[in-house]
Amino acid sequence: MVLTDWYGSYGYQMTMDSVLNGNDLMLGFGSNIRTQIENPDSPTMVKALRQASKNIFYTIVHSGNYTIEERRTGMDPMTKSIVTVDVVLGAVLATIEAIVLARYFRKKKKLQQS
Repeated sequence: MVLTDWYGSYGYQMTMDSVLNGNDLMLGFGSNIRTQIENPDSPTMVKALRQASKNIFYTIVHSGNYTIEERRTGMDPMTKSIVTVDVVLGAVLATIEAIVLARYFRKKKKLQQS
């Protein structure tokens, strides 16, 4: 399958030319005249569009998405690791902040008594 990642509809990449030259799937904007198929009844264009559809379906069907029997619920191991690191880091930072504030208030109280 041929996939065009960027199709900015700037006029230099025409949908008909792309499909006829073997491109199967592209990103595009529907508002530009170049994104429209100018002659959809042409046998050559119909054949190219059918081949592009066949290539897209073949890729999707053989991608392995249909072989997944069980969907796991919950977080994956990487997300669990990141959340654990975030929680531990948050607890450490909160402890450090509590120590700093306790020292600050102790010094402030000591200075007021003097």
